[in-house]
This record gives sequence, C-alpha cells and structure tokens, in this order.
Amino acid sequence: MTVAASSTRLLALHDRSALVAAPEPMALAALADWALAAIDEWKQRRRLAAARREFARLGPAALRDLAMSGCEFESYWAEANGQAQRTRRRVG
Repeated sequence: MTVAASSTRLLALHDRSALVAAPEPMALAALADWALAAIDEWKQRRRLAAARREFARLGPAALRDLAMSGCEFESYWAEANGQAQRTRRRVG
C-alpha cells in the first residue's frame, strides 16, 4: 500500500462521512502570519509590563533627576518605541 493510499484510508477511517481535504497553502501561510503577529504582540505587551513595573519602582528623586513625572510613562514609552512622534529633545 502506498503512503497516499494509507493516508486516504486513515482519513476515511477517522471520518466516514467525508474525506478531509488538505488545507490550502495560502491558508497555512495566513495562519502562520497571524501566529507570528500574535507572538510579537505578546512579547511587546510583556516588555511594556516589565518597563512599567521598573518605572513604578523609581522614587521621586530619581524621577526628578530624569525630568519626568509619574504620569508620563505611557508617553515616553510610545515615543521610545516609535508608536508616537518624538516630542522630547535628547540632551547629551
């Protein structure tokens, strides 16, 4: 028995009502793209959460030294990650 015949037989045994067709290559590519985008989004959210925790640990003196206030974290994060236009000057 060939591999194709045995796989067809297995599909028929699994679902006697109809043979299941193989997914389209484009559908698999779209699924892979979606999965990679979801993983990237998850990683970005983890980085944001970690940065937010570190920022929350800064005391008033450290924030003053950085010329920041506690409510500016989201704005700084967006600028640093290219999600918003840079409005702050870099001094250095």
